[in-house]
Amino acid sequence: MLASALLIATACTEDERPIQRLELARFVQDGDSEVTLNEPLVFHFDRVIDRASVHSGSVRIVEANDPFERVRGELLVDRKTLTFQPDLPLDADLLDGSFRPGTTYRVELVGFPRPDGIRSVDGAPLAATVERTFRTATGDGAPLFTVGRGGAGVHLKDVRIGPLDPIELIVDGEAVDPRSLRSGEFVMRRWGDDSQSDLPMRPRLVENHATGARILLFPESDRPDGVPESGRSDLGGLRALEPDTYDLVRAGHELTDLGGQPLFLKAERDFNWRVPIEVRRNVESRRVTFESIADRYFGEPFGYDATAAWVQGEGGITIRYPRAAGDGRDGAFTTPDEIRSIEGRADVAATTLSIPQGTELDLSSVHGFVVLRSQGALEVNGALRRTLSSDLPSSMASELRADAYKPASEWRTLTEWLERSRRLNEPWTVLIAGGELRVKGEIAVDGPLMLIAGGWIRIYGRVDAPSRWKSHEGGDNGFNVSNAPLVLDPPETNELRAPLRVAILSNPIRPPDGVERWISAVPEIPKSAGLARVRYLGLRDRADGNGFSDEYSPVDDIELVERCQAVRLLFELEMPTGQGEPWAPPTIEAVMLTWRRLSEPALD
Repeated sequence: MLASALLIATACTEDERPIQRLELARFVQDGDSEVTLNEPLVFHFDRVIDRASVHSGSVRIVEANDPFERVRGELLVDRKTLTFQPDLPLDADLLDGSFRPGTTYRVELVGFPRPDGIRSVDGAPLAATVERTFRTATGDGAPLFTVGRGGAGVHLKDVRIGPLDPIELIVDGEAVDPRSLRSGEFVMRRWGDDSQSDLPMRPRLVENHATGARILLFPESDRPDGVPESGRSDLGGLRALEPDTYDLVRAGHELTDLGGQPLFLKAERDFNWRVPIEVRRNVESRRVTFESIADRYFGEPFGYDATAAWVQGEGGITIRYPRAAGDGRDGAFTTPDEIRSIEGRADVAATTLSIPQGTELDLSSVHGFVVLRSQGALEVNGALRRTLSSDLPSSMASELRADAYKPASEWRTLTEWLERSRRLNEPWTVLIAGGELRVKGEIAVDGPLMLIAGGWIRIYGRVDAPSRWKSHEGGDNGFNVSNAPLVLDPPETNELRAPLRVAILSNPIRPPDGVERWISAVPEIPKSAGLARVRYLGLRDRADGNGFSDEYSPVDDIELVERCQAVRLLFELEMPTGQGEPWAPPTIEAVMLTWRRLSEPALD
């Protein structure tokens, strides 16, 4: 009796134990109307935060009047503190940074009952979704920037450059005020030229952080129409420098940090910025613009959701994602039990779908049109089978064969084709991946088969169907799979439930006259909703001259690629999770590579 009473008491105590919740103790900028443009947002919690729970889907910062304009920046976790570090502006109008002057922003910290919300390291979810607002300073009466410690210095990355290279200034220890960059602040003057015929330099701020900045100086053309004269080169309002020795002269003293303090040269040189610059012939550049398919490597970039799109002749490197990949509302299907739960369903919208090795998915019980979608990769490592009682002709397959003779401008979109196919309810089996579509196992279906991927379709196993079709872009495969004359129309809004990471490698880039050292690589990356970067892999020649002996791990700075006559470019792009924002994937338009040749021709 006593034991029973104790058991009941214990059970009641366990049932009544309060559920643990994570709480926001304080948001430092809550309700503030004078937040500076470089001020970190600081959130204090009552428990240690799980770093994995902090991502673009659980922390959203948007303009109050435009909920689709997600603010970009870096999320940092230090035990119980979450910090959002805003991106600093690069343009003089201050509109390209994370925060804009005189603007109200809303912060959303996702909590219970959302499964993707912020949680503590012991699994306690944020008690509820939290919303807070703040407003940035206007500059009228309050500073636009939080002032640093001052005294930052500047040094030149290289005083020997090529005719097409910019002069690179590195600022140590402070950010730069973009409003202080003006054309003519720096000029180039031929060494020993008493006439002082100055060549103005056009500045471009390409990196700006609390710990430093990077500025490129380009020589301006003196012909406003940009039309080259005989014997010279003008490049869209810029010019190529003739090989010679110049002085880089600071004509004014307007370049400042965010506190208005002037930036001085960090070297034992002339205090007034007279720095010798040697323009050499043996420094060369190449602008990689993705014009040639020969520059593209066809291998699979492992560790990513998909192969990036290399758009020959237009668009550069980007993310190709079909609207038809769906909204991921059904979640992930990766375990044998989850895969078997698909049987009997005619339409699945997954976040990721992978049939494990040794698992079979049988769709024979579904009569008519079947479509399996995945926002990320879709993999068939086991078997996908579908047996039908009769083999009826497909009018949609006949239409595809007829449309294949039409110009691409007259093709239907994939979305239109799916809508028509669903109405006709022919026994098609359609697999759609927003990322890569990999078949390492076996697909054996009666009726026509359609394979669609935003990335590439990579068939390593067996594909058996009486009629086989695939999206026109994305991979060259055997098995008599025909290219479908369909346009992969992109989504209008971002419905991703998990970030989509894609990458692609270039073929080796090997300058014909040899490389003494690689100097710089400057990617051209327009502003977008996602992230993009370029990394570099060095390749060394074999001793016998037949190919390359080594390929080194990718590095962020091409200067670290030493004693390598060739490099590969690794392009990495990421699209974050979304909540209906306009679809604007990142793009890399070009990369300017600069290197020093092995030999130095004599100057005339």
